Amino acid sequence: VTSSNGCMHWLWAVLLGPRHSLTLRYHAFHDQLVQREKFLKTVDPSNPGPRYLVVPALVGHWLQLRTNLWLPAQAKIPAPLTPVDFTKLLDQRTLQACWEPSWFPLHPSLQSIV
Repeated sequence: VTSSNGCMHWLWAVLLGPRHSLTLRYHAFHDQLVQREKFLKTVDPSNPGPRYLVVPALVGHWLQLRTNLWLPAQAKIPAPLTPVDFTKLLDQRTLQACWEPSWFPLHPSLQSIV
């Protein structure tokens, strides 16, 4: 989980700069994710598939959905818009709240693998 999300931090650092608020939010999330990685290994996703593949995909999808909401909102206004606090994902998991984003239907050719 951490390697793919660490790449996201560096992607935003290159695109927006290391001091941009979105980059800093990704960095804070990555730091907490590394600290709680053992905790995330206890996640039992409701989505089908191997846990070691599904959990990172769900985390990445959760981040993508929130970033995709923030980007157009920021583009519409000239003032800086505070990005989502990505660490809320980890808080939701700690509180045992439903955190999994809705998943797109599995392609028929992949259903036999799962």
